[in-house]
Amino acid sequence: MLMFMVEKVRTNEDIKKDITDKIKKIPKIDERKNSGAIVIKGDLILEKDMVVDGDLIVKGEIRGKERFNLTVKGNLTLEGYAVMGDLNVGGNMHAGDVVNANHIIVGGNITSMSSVMAVYGLSVGGDVTAYFDVMGGKTNIRGNVTAGGNMDGEDVQVDGDVTVGDIIYRHMNVGGNIRGRNIYAHSDSWLNVDSDDRSISAGGDITMERILTDGDVHAGRDVIVSGALRARDVRAERNINAKLLDVRHATAGGVITYEKWIKRQDEVADEG
Repeated sequence: MLMFMVEKVRTNEDIKKDITDKIKKIPKIDERKNSGAIVIKGDLILEKDMVVDGDLIVKGEIRGKERFNLTVKGNLTLEGYAVMGDLNVGGNMHAGDVVNANHIIVGGNITSMSSVMAVYGLSVGGDVTAYFDVMGGKTNIRGNVTAGGNMDGEDVQVDGDVTVGDIIYRHMNVGGNIRGRNIYAHSDSWLNVDSDDRSISAGGDITMERILTDGDVHAGRDVIVSGALRARDVRAERNINAKLLDVRHATAGGVITYEKWIKRQDEVADEG
């Protein structure tokens, strides 16, 4: 039996505090300095697809009887919630409430005091910061993801770091580090996908409380799990630390440490 020290995983409240501090630093909107912007004092009711050439500031909500599309070629600032078809923003988007759209495409950064919910696809050229959840279906984010709640996606590509609560995914590839509480794979009954697709990888560290998947886990540095690590194969270029190790194969360039390993007939442990 090998004992080990595991880095303390940050709680959702820790993450939310960071997000609140970050959003507080966003300059207040001065409409006098945004003379070129379209300013809607109340709600924006979409009766057809709409295109805005510059910036759009909405003091209320964005909604319509149908899910029409909205394109903003500049920045979008929204105080209320939004429900629509496709949302395409050329610059940055700041939302004070939930944004729910079929597809969300933002060229810059997203900051939200609530959740960002894309039914089919989420594409962001910068960072995503949300007080609650980030849900994106097929997701491609060029920067970092920070969410006080969960991240949910079928096919997720993030070039930077992911710091969230729970991660629910089908396939996920992260260029930086992954930090959070739990990682779960989507159920077959929901997505009807083969378990071979259920892989998650990070270019840096993966630091979680639990990982529960029937796919593979790979880290370019360390895999650190304070609770159970249950997967098919796990590979780390440096070390693997888990309180409970329940995997078919474990491969590490450094050492593999654990408190308990559930024995399997086909288990293989390779240490560098």
